[in-house]
Amino acid sequence: MKTSIIRHSWLVLACLALAACGGGSGGDNDDGGRPDPVAPDPNPWLPTGSSVQLYYNSNPSATAFEATAQRNSVFVAPLRYPTGGKEYFVSTPTSVGFLGFYSPQVFVSGAGQFTVDAVLDAPVTFLRTDETGPRTESVSGSGKVTITPTYGTQNLNVSGTVNYAGTEKITTALGQFDARRVAVNLNFSTTVQGQSISLPFNVTFWFVRDLGIVQRLEAGQTLRLTNATGQDSDGDGVFNGLDAFPNNPNESADTDRDGQGNNADTDDDNDGVADANDRFPLDPTETKDFDNDGMGDNADNDDDNDGLPDNSDPFPFDVHNTDTDRDGVADFYDPDDDNDGVADADDRFPLDRYETTDFDSDGVGDNSDQDDDNDSVPDANDAYPRDAQRWQLLTVGQDSVALNGVLGSSVMPTGVVSVNGFDAPWQVSSSASWAQVSRTSGVGPANITITADTSQLGAGTHAASLVFADPEVEREVVVTVQLEIALPTISIVATSLTIDGSLGWSQPTTTTNVTLNTGTLRYPVTAEVDFTPSDTAIASISGGTLGQTAAQLTLAIAPEQLGGGEHTGTVRLTATVRGETITRTVPIAVRASEHVLYPSEDGVALLSLPGRQALTHTVEILDSYNVPGAEWTASDDAPWLSVTSSGSSGDPLTVTANVTGLPDGLHEATVSLDSTNAGVERTGALRVAIWVSSTTPTASSATAATYVEILADPVRPYVYAHNGGTSIDVYNVHDRSLVTSRTVGTALGAMAASSDGEWLYVLDGGAVRRVSLVDGAAPIVTWSLSSSATRLGYMRPNGHGVIALNNGHVIDTDDGSQITTTPMAQFADKHTLSPTRRPDQLCVINGDFTPFTGDCATWSLSTYGDGDIRWVASVAASGHNTPSGTASFSRDLAMRNDGERILIANSPYFGPSNLQMPLMLFDGRQTAEMIQAMNTGGTPGAGRAVEAGTNGDLYAVVRTNATPTDTDTLWIYNADNSMRLSVPLNTVLRETQLDVSADGASAVLLVAPDSNSASTLRFVRTY
Repeated sequence: MKTSIIRHSWLVLACLALAACGGGSGGDNDDGGRPDPVAPDPNPWLPTGSSVQLYYNSNPSATAFEATAQRNSVFVAPLRYPTGGKEYFVSTPTSVGFLGFYSPQVFVSGAGQFTVDAVLDAPVTFLRTDETGPRTESVSGSGKVTITPTYGTQNLNVSGTVNYAGTEKITTALGQFDARRVAVNLNFSTTVQGQSISLPFNVTFWFVRDLGIVQRLEAGQTLRLTNATGQDSDGDGVFNGLDAFPNNPNESADTDRDGQGNNADTDDDNDGVADANDRFPLDPTETKDFDNDGMGDNADNDDDNDGLPDNSDPFPFDVHNTDTDRDGVADFYDPDDDNDGVADADDRFPLDRYETTDFDSDGVGDNSDQDDDNDSVPDANDAYPRDAQRWQLLTVGQDSVALNGVLGSSVMPTGVVSVNGFDAPWQVSSSASWAQVSRTSGVGPANITITADTSQLGAGTHAASLVFADPEVEREVVVTVQLEIALPTISIVATSLTIDGSLGWSQPTTTTNVTLNTGTLRYPVTAEVDFTPSDTAIASISGGTLGQTAAQLTLAIAPEQLGGGEHTGTVRLTATVRGETITRTVPIAVRASEHVLYPSEDGVALLSLPGRQALTHTVEILDSYNVPGAEWTASDDAPWLSVTSSGSSGDPLTVTANVTGLPDGLHEATVSLDSTNAGVERTGALRVAIWVSSTTPTASSATAATYVEILADPVRPYVYAHNGGTSIDVYNVHDRSLVTSRTVGTALGAMAASSDGEWLYVLDGGAVRRVSLVDGAAPIVTWSLSSSATRLGYMRPNGHGVIALNNGHVIDTDDGSQITTTPMAQFADKHTLSPTRRPDQLCVINGDFTPFTGDCATWSLSTYGDGDIRWVASVAASGHNTPSGTASFSRDLAMRNDGERILIANSPYFGPSNLQMPLMLFDGRQTAEMIQAMNTGGTPGAGRAVEAGTNGDLYAVVRTNATPTDTDTLWIYNADNSMRLSVPLNTVLRETQLDVSADGASAVLLVAPDSNSASTLRFVRTY
């Protein structure tokens, strides 16, 4: 489309290189039928006419003039190239001009291909017949251009220059000519639909008289005339333009341009020598060729072709009479051509006075040859320049060798000496038998290994000499061998041996690897320990010998006699190697916490009621070091109580009450422990309480007061309750009486009690309140928290009381200090912290997820240094180990005091189909599967709370169907998991607010008529 083309500024990729583009016809002139006028005669510098055929660059297609035509009232001679392109020349007797061009192929980017016919209104003059000097002429003019297809005829402008350079010689395949050179630089421009189009025309022409254009240069492409045909006036077969005598059929050439044709001229080149005697009749510069080599003697630099340039040849026309040494005697007759004093017969280079011999016959004289024996080693580096088999002197790489060995080692020290000297024979000898060489002789370069046999030598410095000799040239080189034999050393991987028993003595040993740098040879070794107490630490070496293969050094500690703190000493290792004593010491450090004997339960509740008695209870005496054999004794301070009098750690201690004669009421006693073991630093105590009553408690009763939190005393038959306010009420769980009330804080929260019943710990906002349970007058102690907590639990790892909070921190109950600075992940953000009857265990649960996760973790406490508490083992009760969809949003967790069973209160809220397992029992000794779903009478429900009794009983509250209108039931299970009792509460339990008296005879609960009402304290007899 025309519009599409014009929108692009025309980028003309034009074939204006008219002589090189594809062709076609065009450029015809329609003169309207007027009679043809008579064209003027052509200019001699551009003969025209249809008979003129010009051939360029050996192209078989001719460039020819079309018939003269009139364009714009000017006679033009169109010169058509084989490509179809044309140039409109105006050839008159006085000048040669240019009227335009025709291009059959003009490519416009984005538009297509067009033909262009450009004709000027007046011709541009290229040359004038009579001009002689250079000329530069500016050009400007106008005309018409026809662009087909599509655009038709448009106005045309032209501007530029014509540079006439004058006459110069030019050589073509047709000969040498005097040519006039014209450089044309024109720019044709037009405007189409508002867009400017430029057509450059930059061409250089060489015109020869009577011949025309012999050479044309455009866009880097040269057309050079290689043949021409045309009018032959005399019929001699030579084109008039190339015929010196166009009207004489007997002549066509005049070499010397003397007006006489070569056929008639007897001296064609006019050099004064008749053609008959001239070896070069057409070359005025040559007449002779002495050596017949085709080159005239004037141009030939060696006329006699004897190899010597004429300017160096004393006899330039005598091939046998050169005189190399210029002594006046031609070499042909001279016995010493180069006059070097060596007769030619004995001279390898008779024409070179600087060379006479060539040892390696390589054509290079020895004086200039850099490698006379041609062994590839330059003479400058060749100790034997005329011996192709040798070039180096015998040398060694160093004059001394230092070796280092170890006394008694199987590894013999070695070194290497490099022998140099290509093809040089050598021998080596040693001055000492211990200095041994891998080879004693050889030829040429070699690496000789020197081995020192240290088995013959003692520790210290030793020396020997190695003599390297070349027997052919009597050359010797001496190398000194210096040997240093050191005593072996004992290496220990660990720089010190440390046993850290501060968190328990489960592994009272440590090991490290020990080596002796004697290779495969091993030597006896002893290990002695310097440690106090002397019998506490023992060191041993596996196998009793040392060598390069590591032995294991074991340090074992018997911690029974140790006390708390860091105990230091050393282990001394002694080995004997070939009479030498080798020693090495390594420091040892043993860290221990306070050594304590303590009861597994430091609070015991006994009971004497009609139909229910618990008069004896057994605890285990534990050792904080977890080692057996620490002896203990026990005594009590009450006449009604008897105890096991003695035993050792791990043995049971049984307390037995004799209620004969005891009045009704609460009786308390203390059992004290002592130890004769010197390493035991502290012994615990046991608080015992018994409730004696002749009255059977009512099956169930409740208070009028409302509460939000309850806690059963671990020793006495009390329960502590508060409503989130400032005070705590204390009730007797058997006679249901209010014992006392005490103001404690401001906004009370969760509670925990020390397992001996001495202290009560209550969360109060951002603090913990410590309240004495045995001395009502004792002040309340407040410990501030670094971050808030909602649950807390009491533990007694290694007999030391601590409080664990669900903010991840652990508090020492002695002074309220934080034991760990880093939050304990096992406690942090847990829904419930559930204390157990075991002193070192606390159970936690994340119940607000599905499936739930729960852990009962065992902890160890260190009193060494700043103290530390760490989780050492746990069992995981996870909803992942239950049938799909049955374990979610669990609310509470309890563990039996024997650690064998964990009970989960499961509270799934996904509909009745998932309420089949409100109570799940897990194996507390493994992390495996759920054992069973506890029997709740076959009725689906949601677990609300669970608790474990001291005798293995389990207690649970389950809500039937878990709808807002349903009420809860208390379920009690025996130690064998069988259901003992179910008590419909007909009320709703406040979540997790279930506890059991320490003697197991009463359950205490916070219940309400519905989930929106305040909770009251309810007592339920459990038997």
